[in-house]
This record gives sequence, C-alpha cells and structure tokens, in this order.
Amino acid sequence: MARAVAEAIENETHGNQPMTVPVLDARLAELKSGLEGKISGLESRLEVKMEAQKAELVRWVPTAMLAQTATVLGFTYVLQHLR
Repeated sequence: MARAVAEAIENETHGNQPMTVPVLDARLAELKSGLEGKISGLESRLEVKMEAQKAELVRWVPTAMLAQTATVLGFTYVLQHLR
C-alpha cells in the first residue's frame, strides 16, 4: 500500500516543475493584493453601515429622552392631583 501511495505521488509530481521562491513570492504577492482589496472594500461598507447606525441613534435618543420626560411629568401631575 505504501508503494502505491508513493507511486501515485510520483506520478502526480512527475510532470510538474518544482516551485521556486520567486514563483511562490509572486503568487503570495498576488494573493496579498487581492485580500487587501477585499478587506478595504469590506472596511468601506462597514464604515457606511456604522454612519447609518450613528444617524439612527442621533435621531432616536432625543426622542426617547423626550418621551421619558413626558412620562415622568405625567406621573407627577397625576400624583399631585390624586391627593
């Protein structure tokens, strides 16, 4: 069985030329530039979503504070007139 595995590996690698350091460096550089491009695209999409979320918070936080103030004032008014 070990001989069959060794023969299969030899048959697969027999026609292929060995990888050299410059070839590997070029492939890694290509992969790196592709990944950097994808990461920068994801970063820009994330920044857009974060800005949208920030705008949403700026809109809702004062509304929630106003509603809370109105509720407290309403309870205060009711409690003052129940006595």
